[in-house]
Amino acid sequence: MVAEQTLQLECGGVRLYAVLYTPSGAARGIVVCCHPLFEEQKAACRPLVEGAREFNRNGLACLRFDYAGCGDSDGELDAATVATWQANIRAAIEFAREQVSGPVGLLGVRLGGTLAAMACEEIAEVEYLILWEPVLDGRAYLLSDLRKKMIRDMMVSGKSAETRQSREDLMAQQGRLDFDGFPVTNRLYQDIAAIDLNLTQKKFKGDLLITQISPTEQPTAGLRSFADAYTNVRNRQLLAVKMPPFWNQVGIVDTAALIHQ
Repeated sequence: MVAEQTLQLECGGVRLYAVLYTPSGAARGIVVCCHPLFEEQKAACRPLVEGAREFNRNGLACLRFDYAGCGDSDGELDAATVATWQANIRAAIEFAREQVSGPVGLLGVRLGGTLAAMACEEIAEVEYLILWEPVLDGRAYLLSDLRKKMIRDMMVSGKSAETRQSREDLMAQQGRLDFDGFPVTNRLYQDIAAIDLNLTQKKFKGDLLITQISPTEQPTAGLRSFADAYTNVRNRQLLAVKMPPFWNQVGIVDTAALIHQ
């Protein structure tokens, strides 16, 4: 029987909510899940729970956790930075190594995949890295939220109340803005905007699996270029799973094709 234990990790004096999934027999390793951020985390929770249970069925333990200032973890989003969340990942990896002997891997989704990829450049203990539709360009990721808001405004009122300039003006005045329903500080916004995974050095040497999740059956040129930059890995695989982007769907999306890949 699979055991699912709710617990807390500590990172820099902040308690992080976590769930540890352990298989019935001796675990042959452990996977640390790096959730997406903001509104995408809610929709991705179910697929990651299903993924954790699938890892268990294959003899692997799994650790899910919420970043500081997010979900059920302590801390305030106002105090969060990309460096804060990187430290959270390191704390989760250290905890995972204490729980289970054997290799440690990371599974990252969307911006969580971005953070996981960045963490692997500094943490040699990570043996394998699984990325589900990682965000490669932080600025484009942020602007996509603005585009979604503009589309919603146009559908409701026939015009958009917000532009890129008005968003920047509001941030200058208040020091924060509403991003996907979450109050994001100027510092955090700029931290995310500065991310460009195509410009980062690729020192990771373990096993790498990158999965595109979209209605198309072929990986994009951008994702292929990103995967090709990992020249030091033991094994590298780039897949395209044809399915709706579950992280921005209201209803439940069948993710079996992704989880069983």
